[in-house]
Amino acid sequence: MPAAKATRSVMHVDDKGRLTLSSVLRKKLGIAPGDVIFCKAKEGRFICAKAINPLDKPRLSMAERRKIREGLADIKAGRITSWEKAKEELE
Repeated sequence: MPAAKATRSVMHVDDKGRLTLSSVLRKKLGIAPGDVIFCKAKEGRFICAKAINPLDKPRLSMAERRKIREGLADIKAGRITSWEKAKEELE
């Protein structure tokens, strides 16, 4: 399978500290107005990931609901963090 092609964009920070994402990035990442984005700084990098709300899916199967409950329990117990997946995808 061919590697995914990276999308690059130059952004500027305004005087209030805001970034504007290009329409190309927003479309590629499925980011819409009102979406939540998690960001953190690590080793001189700015890492962001779109928050995914599993409840946005209209009908969840029992297996999907169980996986969501298990995942939330793992996060609350400190066994995993929501940043691990984002880090893997960005590296």
